[in-house]
Amino acid sequence: MLASFRQWFGAAGVSPDRPDSTGFFTMTLPGGKTILMDPVNGRDQIVLMAERSSWDEFERPLPGIIRACAETHPKGVIVDVGANTGFYALIASRAAPRARVLAFEPFPLAFETLSRNIAANAGVRIRAVPMAVSDRNGEATLYVPTQEHGLVETSSSLEEGFRSDYGSTQAVPITTLDTYLSNERLAGERVTMIKADVEGHEAAVIAGARATIARWRPLLFLEVLPHGDARAMTSFLAEERYEDVPIRAGVKLRVEPRVEHHWDAWNHALVPAEHLDRFLKLAGSLT
Repeated sequence: MLASFRQWFGAAGVSPDRPDSTGFFTMTLPGGKTILMDPVNGRDQIVLMAERSSWDEFERPLPGIIRACAETHPKGVIVDVGANTGFYALIASRAAPRARVLAFEPFPLAFETLSRNIAANAGVRIRAVPMAVSDRNGEATLYVPTQEHGLVETSSSLEEGFRSDYGSTQAVPITTLDTYLSNERLAGERVTMIKADVEGHEAAVIAGARATIARWRPLLFLEVLPHGDARAMTSFLAEERYEDVPIRAGVKLRVEPRVEHHWDAWNHALVPAEHLDRFLKLAGSLT
């Protein structure tokens, strides 16, 4: 991953035409809506990719799919677990301006940028939550990789085995989605979408949201890495009547019988069976 960053961004990891250190980079979404993101002095990889290509270059085609799916549910609650600097939370909020967006980010440096980005985008309904999400409540250790890449860190994890070595660790508060939504008096509001990118801890996020998922049957977007608990996510499919759709660029989307890591599809959509045809038609036009 680090090698690919250097190849894309150049040896210094900085785009030559980025906004200055006090400006925000503007991304124009389909329909003319915009989001503003702090380049963090050339260290935010999402902004760097947008500067060199287009707003949806990062993890394409996932940004466009999340935008389109959010538009179909203008109200309710959208949850972004592992929000980092807020790219997907901002997209969802612009696409569904009446929805509430919860953006969970436990790593303090990323959370600071997330908060700045939310403040810079007038009208978004995003609540930044400085917590990690898991299958229990309390406190856990966040493992932070070494920082030699010079970019805003996107790979902090609650999974100790995610990397062979770490630059630092820190204690962070953790919650389950079921607990948080109940305590925040959001239990009566429909949850339409949950996105989780937590470096191998995705199965635990889902385990702690089973009551929410059973009640509202939201669309789930998960990163599936080689060390993630794919077996637990596959069991979830049968237990909750969901279907797994790996998100690939330039390839027709299709259902697969089990959840597993694919080198060309790190992101997956877990779709309620009753909404599968509609999702494939909508998302398939964007790949």
